[in-house]
Amino acid sequence: MLLTVEPGFGMECEGIRKNTVRCDFGFLKRDLTVLELHNFVEHFLELQPEQLKFLQWNGIERCLYMRLSDLITAKRLVAINNRRHSFPEGSQGSRVALKLVDVPADVLLFDLSELVTDEQVKEVMEEFGVVLAIGHSHWGPGVRYAGISSGQRLVRMVIRKALPRYVRIGNELSTIGFNDQEKINNFLGFRMLHNVVRGWRFMGRVVRSFTP
Repeated sequence: MLLTVEPGFGMECEGIRKNTVRCDFGFLKRDLTVLELHNFVEHFLELQPEQLKFLQWNGIERCLYMRLSDLITAKRLVAINNRRHSFPEGSQGSRVALKLVDVPADVLLFDLSELVTDEQVKEVMEEFGVVLAIGHSHWGPGVRYAGISSGQRLVRMVIRKALPRYVRIGNELSTIGFNDQEKINNFLGFRMLHNVVRGWRFMGRVVRSFTP
């Protein structure tokens, strides 16, 4: 199905963090010092001052929040550095987890009739997070009735609260479809690491087979 967003429904929302990465130091029993904080950002993450728009230590959560200049830089930072560095350095250190915060997700709502308005959808779905836009699906190319609405709603939102399997909107029951992207990314990362290890083991067997 081809999903389109109705013009004008997308909105700028001030209730979310943009291009922001969270570095988790929850394993520490103390706050980072100013020098430790700046050293970690400069020498471990290798960020330049012009790449940062916001740098905050949260003493309650024991984490570091960084707003990057753009989303691509933020995604690259997490992909390269998540659990790569130990703090403090050495065998006694723990891996520092990095993650993007307030990443929009696409949630599909099934089984709603045309009588349910986008405003009703927005009102209910905001119980679970920040709604950014609502789109309507259409039958895609390759079928006789391509382009005709197929009835699903696509809600782009930042999820703050676990989504249920079903939700009632405008006196109608809707089935929620949602892929947990973080779990998918973790699985793909595990599979990639697994394949790398298998590759090195295979190369080791090949080298040993040629060694006198």
